[in-house]
Amino acid sequence: MELASILLLQRSPLEPEFLHAIKVLDNLLKFPSIPAFPVAITKSRNHQGEYRGASRPSHPIVIEISIYGTYPALTLIHEVAHMLDHMALNPSKMDFGSESDPLFGEITKAWLRSDVFRKAKAAYQKRKLTPSTQAYVRHQLNLTGFDHCPLHETARPLLRDLLLRSQFLSDHNRQKLNLDGFGSFYWENDDFEPIIAHIDSIFRERRLL
Repeated sequence: MELASILLLQRSPLEPEFLHAIKVLDNLLKFPSIPAFPVAITKSRNHQGEYRGASRPSHPIVIEISIYGTYPALTLIHEVAHMLDHMALNPSKMDFGSESDPLFGEITKAWLRSDVFRKAKAAYQKRKLTPSTQAYVRHQLNLTGFDHCPLHETARPLLRDLLLRSQFLSDHNRQKLNLDGFGSFYWENDDFEPIIAHIDSIFRERRLL
């Protein structure tokens, strides 16, 4: 199945770059059967993008992308990574694969050793964040124990892996790869490179490659 038949785009100034990103992903991955769902354009100043889905049974609801986002096409790929985590990397079909699948164990271990984890945890504990970022980091870091790689920090290396193995960046400023986090925190190269093989293994195990 092709991503082009899964994502229902609305007409907007972002449509050409979305189509390019979708073509890149279709040339790179094999998508399982996933119900078609819309990509909605928003005017949010607070969120560059969001994927929403439901469980029991698992199904996608919408991907929202802000027209004011810095890199809308990269944000779309990032949200597609969330969608794959929910719909394709999820053997139980009841949640996100990264939250329960043992295949993600090495990524979680790498997360706990990473600079981004250390910096985010230290910044949170020292209260050196704006209130909105403080709330975001609290949500993302799972402060019940800091023992789990949160969804955003799983989607970011998945996105980065997809970009590295595609020609997407040939048409974009390569600096964008270094802005993978779309915010204050992102995986450094030294933390990311050791888990590339684990990410590819997950994609192969779930028959996406």
